[in-house]
Amino acid sequence: YDVLVPPCQSKVPRQDAHVPFIRHMAEKYGLSMGYDPCISEMTSEYIMQPEVLKAIHAIPDTGRVWPSTPKAWSYNQGSAGEKKNIAEIFPRFFKEAPHWTIWVVSGTADAAVPLLGTERWMECLKRPVKSEWAPWKLHGDVAGMVREWDRLSLVTVKGCGHTIPTYCPEAGYEFFANYLGQARNASVELQVVI
Repeated sequence: YDVLVPPCQSKVPRQDAHVPFIRHMAEKYGLSMGYDPCISEMTSEYIMQPEVLKAIHAIPDTGRVWPSTPKAWSYNQGSAGEKKNIAEIFPRFFKEAPHWTIWVVSGTADAAVPLLGTERWMECLKRPVKSEWAPWKLHGDVAGMVREWDRLSLVTVKGCGHTIPTYCPEAGYEFFANYLGQARNASVELQVVI
C-alpha cells in the first residue's frame, strides 16, 4: 500500500518474487531499494513461528491462520456499522475520554488510506485549529508534518505507505517515541494540546 513503490509479483516463485524494477536498479546501478515489496506475503509465516508467538505473548493456536479475525467481526461492520464513518466516533472520544491524547498518523504515500481523505474527515470534526502545518525533523531533514486541532493532531510521515514501520522504520519509530514522550532524534518535538 505505497504509491511510491512497485507491487509484489506474488504469482511467481518466491526467489523471483521481487519486482523486476527493483532487480533492474540493483543489477544495472548497484542501488539497493532497501525494501521488499513481498514482505506482507511473508508476514504470516513469520508471525506463526513458535518463538515469535512466545515473544509477543500470543497464545499458540494451530487451528488459526494468521492474519484472521474473530467470528462475526468485520473491519467496517458494513454500511450500518458504527465504523462506517470514523469521524462520527471521535465526538464520543472527546466526551468520554477527555484525558486522551489523540494523534492520527498517515504516511504521505499511503495508497490504502490516503492522507487527503484523512485530513478531510478530521476537518469535518470542526475542532478549533491550534496550529497549522509545521514540519517535524529527523537528522535535520523534514520527516513529516504536524497539524493540531483542539485535542487532536494529524501527523504525517513523509514518503511512507500504509504500514509506516515497514516503509520508514526509523521515522516510524521516532514518531512513536515522540508520541510516548521519549523523543531522541526529532529536532522539532511533536506537540499535542490536551
